[in-house]
Amino acid sequence: MGRLRWSVLLISILLGGGGGWYYLSQAVEVQVVSVIQDDLVQTIQATGKVEPKEEQTLFAQASGRLLHLYVKSGDVVEKNQVIAELDPADAEYQLQQLQLQAAQIQADWEKMKEGPKTEEVKRLEELVRQQEINLDAKTKEWERLQKEYEIGAIPKILWQEKENEVKLAQSQLEAARHELELAYQEPTAADADKYRAKLEEILLQQDQLRKDLRHMQIISRKHGTVIDLPVQEGQWVTKGTELLTIADLSELKIVCLVKEAYMGNIHMDQEAIVEGSSLGKEQLPARVIEIAPVAKPSASNPEKKAVVEVTLALQDENPKLLAGLNVDVHFVVNHAKAVLQLPIAAIHKKADGTHYVWVVRENKATQVPVEVGMKNDKYIEVTKGVNASDLVIVNAPNSLKESQRVKVVSN
Repeated sequence: MGRLRWSVLLISILLGGGGGWYYLSQAVEVQVVSVIQDDLVQTIQATGKVEPKEEQTLFAQASGRLLHLYVKSGDVVEKNQVIAELDPADAEYQLQQLQLQAAQIQADWEKMKEGPKTEEVKRLEELVRQQEINLDAKTKEWERLQKEYEIGAIPKILWQEKENEVKLAQSQLEAARHELELAYQEPTAADADKYRAKLEEILLQQDQLRKDLRHMQIISRKHGTVIDLPVQEGQWVTKGTELLTIADLSELKIVCLVKEAYMGNIHMDQEAIVEGSSLGKEQLPARVIEIAPVAKPSASNPEKKAVVEVTLALQDENPKLLAGLNVDVHFVVNHAKAVLQLPIAAIHKKADGTHYVWVVRENKATQVPVEVGMKNDKYIEVTKGVNASDLVIVNAPNSLKESQRVKVVSN
């Protein structure tokens, strides 16, 4: 019986060992990569917009009808070129009216300084006398009709009409007396100040209209291309109305809105890489040339998050890049040169925090401890443990064992 037990145990051990040997002898299909030795760049990504580096917006310096518009969107204009004209007719008419008002004020003041003339005084005295006679006659007629109205001899409307005539005669008499009183008065210092103030106000208005007339022509201050034209010929514009925008498209910039969480890694003269659908696979180098002094609320979350406007200059011109296009900007945070690196998927981490990779050696999987450094979204630096000639497994299954045979199906 004992001999039988030992025989069964021996067979079990042999079968178990044979199973393990069989498992290790089976080749696992794996994909491998060579260790890369190249520059490793760590970046922060943001979305940017291509804009002209310099542009000027011209505004109407006076009000008037847009008489002539000599350009259209897309036209190239030269410095000091006349690009539009306002109709001066309205301003010229207003200036003429102000000149007449100034002349009338001056004449009135001169007349007042001369004092009342005998003929004028006599005329006004006669006017007062006539108005007194008129009022007396109207009052007597009204009193007579009032008695008849009280006994019902005439309708009320007739009596009211006569009452209105009395009131009108009273007003005319008061106006005549006031005019006679003014004729007797000598001009005072207050009168002189009043006339002077009126005249100065009109002269100031004249000066402003003359300035407006000098700005009836809209002139470009720089060479550039018309990129925005919100007005049309014949349209009435007021002072301050935006007329058009001219930009120098020979030199572009990129404006990004960077999240506040990333601003600790953004600085002046920082390198960046620009990509975009219009560029295909091409990448353009750029540098940070301006950082806004204040942040502003994010459009996606204005209550909690803030963004900062960061401007970059392109180091090389590219005809594929046009103003108005959206691009992806990768701000370079770290740049390690000629370092060994692997795809992040090839690096494994143990519970104790150490890292390792699976290396193919003599068609077998070998677990190799490694030390890692900086990384970006695709690759991680390997500072110790592998060589440039090593083939590293990138799709190692969790069941992979040390010294297990492997079959490379993709490199």
